[in-house]
Amino acid sequence: MTTLLYDHVIATFDDSIQPTGTIHWGRSGGLIPVPIPHVEMKKLHHELHLVIYGPTGADVSHCLQSAAVVGLIAGVVAAYATGGAALPAAEAAFVGALEGCLGANFSATFNDQSHWITWDT
Repeated sequence: MTTLLYDHVIATFDDSIQPTGTIHWGRSGGLIPVPIPHVEMKKLHHELHLVIYGPTGADVSHCLQSAAVVGLIAGVVAAYATGGAALPAAEAAFVGALEGCLGANFSATFNDQSHWITWDT
């Protein structure tokens, strides 16, 4: 039976920073409160998760810390952060090395998740 052994964010970046077109009004403190406009902004937040499935109770830390795997993860992070076309090749090289270390009963994948974050200025 395989189970989720590892799910960790290995890289993040934000893009598409822009105003939403909404103004929120607040009040200043003091004796005479004055209306203050706050522009609502948004950005698209991206997270790259490394997800590993395998036999229940298995330890994957030794493979994640091996020199070959650590070197390849740096390439994945660099390709992800720059949004480059090299990302699929970097992911494939990393997953191949990791699954080679872990064995046949394990699977490793990358999961790219994005969501909008809003805030007021």
